[in-house]
Amino acid sequence: MNPTALSLPLPRYLAELRRDPNLRSEHTRVQYASAIGKFQRWQGGRLLSATLLEEYLATLQQEGASQNTVKQSLAAVRWLARRAVKISWEEQPQAEAESFERDVQRLIGVTIPKTAQTLPAGRHLSDPEIEALLAACQDGTPQGYRDAAMIAVASATAIRNEELRELEFGDLEYTPDGGAELTIRHGKGDKPRVVEIYGAPLRALTRWVETRGTEGKFFFVRIRKGGQVESGSETPITYEGTRQALIKRFNTAAVSERLTWHDFRRTMIGKLFDKNADISTIMNITGHANPETAKRY
Repeated sequence: MNPTALSLPLPRYLAELRRDPNLRSEHTRVQYASAIGKFQRWQGGRLLSATLLEEYLATLQQEGASQNTVKQSLAAVRWLARRAVKISWEEQPQAEAESFERDVQRLIGVTIPKTAQTLPAGRHLSDPEIEALLAACQDGTPQGYRDAAMIAVASATAIRNEELRELEFGDLEYTPDGGAELTIRHGKGDKPRVVEIYGAPLRALTRWVETRGTEGKFFFVRIRKGGQVESGSETPITYEGTRQALIKRFNTAAVSERLTWHDFRRTMIGKLFDKNADISTIMNITGHANPETAKRY
C-alpha cells in the first residue's frame, strides 16, 4: 500500500463502514460514506497527503460549509485512513504495514484550520411553540403518543436525536419521589450520563410505553400504516422516521419557522444558562466534554 495514494474502492469502504463496530449508527455510516465520496471526487486522483487534506478542509470553509460539515469531513477521512491501516496489517507483510502506519499518522494528525467561531446550528424554541407541537400530537393515535413522548423527552433532557432513537426500556428507572432517571448510554464517545425527568414529559413517556407495551428493546419504534406498532422490533425508529414525525407535527401546529430535533437541545441548554445553572451541571445533562462548547449555546 502506498500511503500517498490511500484509496479504497467504493464497495470496499462501504463494506468496512458496516463492519466497524465503533460506528453504531446507520445515520453516521451514511454520513461518512457521503463525506468520503465527496472528498474522493474533489481529490480527482491526486496523491493523498496531509497537505492535500488540509487544502480540502480549507476549501470547504471557503465555500461556506458549516463547522460541523468540516469536522465530519475530517472525521470521515481519518476513519478511512485508520481503516486502511487495519487492512494493511491484515493483508500486507509486517514491515510494509509498519511503514504504512507511520506514514498515515500525518494524515490522522491533520486538524481543522482555525476560523471565526460560529454559533451552533438551529434556533431557540419558545414555550408556546413547544406547547403547540405537543398539542398537535393529541390525535389519539399511537403515532401521536410516540411523537409526543419524543418531543417531551427532547425538550426536557437536551438529548441528541441519535441518543433519543437508541433509548432502551432498561434506561428508564422510576424514583420514589414520583420522577424518573433516564440513562443515556450512547452519547458521543459512548459516555453514559443520567438525566432526571418529571411532570408532563414523564407522563408523555409513560403514556407511550402503555400504548406500545414493553415487548422489544427500544423505546421508540416504527409504526405501520393502520397504527400497528412494531413493538417487537429489534431496531429503533430510523433517523428519517424521526425527521418525518417532526415535520408532521410542525405542519399541524402551524409553527412559523422550521425546526429540527437539535433545536430542542439548543433550547434546553439556553434555558439552563438563563437559570444560571452551574456549568458542570449543564455538562452533566448535555454530555459536553468541553465547557466552551456548551457556552456557545
